[in-house]
Amino acid sequence: MGMVATSSSVRHSVRLGSEAVQELLGRIGRPPRDNKVGDRQPKRCAYRHKEGIVHIRQPGETADTSYLVPTQNLSSGGFSFLHGELVHIGSKCLTQLITLHGNWKDMPGRVVRCHCLKNGLYEVSVVFERPIQVSDFHEAASKVNVLVAEDNTTAESLLKRFLISLNADVKCVKQGVGMLDTVQRFSPELVIMDLNMLDGDGFTTIAQLREHEYAGFIVAITEATNPKQLGKILEAGCDEFLCKPIKREDISSLLKLVPCEPLLSTQGDDEKLASLIEEFAIELPVQVRLLEHFVRCADYVDAAELIREIRNSSETCGFKPVSDLTRVVETELIGRHREAELVDGIRRLKQLSLAVRRGLQLPSLYIIPV
Repeated sequence: MGMVATSSSVRHSVRLGSEAVQELLGRIGRPPRDNKVGDRQPKRCAYRHKEGIVHIRQPGETADTSYLVPTQNLSSGGFSFLHGELVHIGSKCLTQLITLHGNWKDMPGRVVRCHCLKNGLYEVSVVFERPIQVSDFHEAASKVNVLVAEDNTTAESLLKRFLISLNADVKCVKQGVGMLDTVQRFSPELVIMDLNMLDGDGFTTIAQLREHEYAGFIVAITEATNPKQLGKILEAGCDEFLCKPIKREDISSLLKLVPCEPLLSTQGDDEKLASLIEEFAIELPVQVRLLEHFVRCADYVDAAELIREIRNSSETCGFKPVSDLTRVVETELIGRHREAELVDGIRRLKQLSLAVRRGLQLPSLYIIPV
């Protein structure tokens, strides 16, 4: 166990067409009425993974048999799969699934349930020895932390309902005062705020968040429609704005700004680089904001110098997606200066900066001592 089996040594667990498999997976994805799944305590999830490999050793056997299995109900504690044979309860197994980063991961476990769906076809439930992080395998399992700053109860309720339906964790505040403390505790990747809250100027709150190097996305809710007014919102430190009335589709698009998948350093195992990698992760969002400022001011010389600095640091720290993107932005900075391409490049750099912090489990805001 522990090695990915070769194609010649792996059997298909069921001999059904893909449509029939999907229909059956849909059926077993609905928890039974008594909601009993053996020893699997964590809530059953609907996350389906690509086909995985399960190595099973039934009682009395001395060797493992490897199967390519259709999976279902992946949770932190286990999962289920379709199988063409009866598997004894208690059989030891090793499950191998591929992560979002393309790496195989081993999860030792044991069979806790084998339910006959029909003649010669079973749903087998497995419990893992140790909990797993489901978001390593499925993007939809990773929730985005969203802070809503809105003093209108009706508008707040609507935003909260939209966000929860889109798998976000939501916290609401009704005033700008004290938002820094809330952001530090909750560490949201996205802040949605009404610029016209009763307790003061939303622009002041935005400035405070950026002064304290808040790395996440800030989206302003506004009634403004004048391009000059909207431009002022972006210059104040917002990444996007939403014009009232707000629709669910607007919120869905916003959540796509925030990366669900963490970005891990290829140098993460080098202890000598640990402090340098963390320093890079902390400084990257600040550098990207400064880059955005240079581009807005058409200061392409300073922007090009900064993007080269980011590229060199990202290469040293093992963040290839960042260095690859900086090359694209640098080419644009020393070339045609096309606004749409530069704006898109900076937006993607912001996303990568959050993904880097997620990979190191760093908060989205550091309160700087005064």
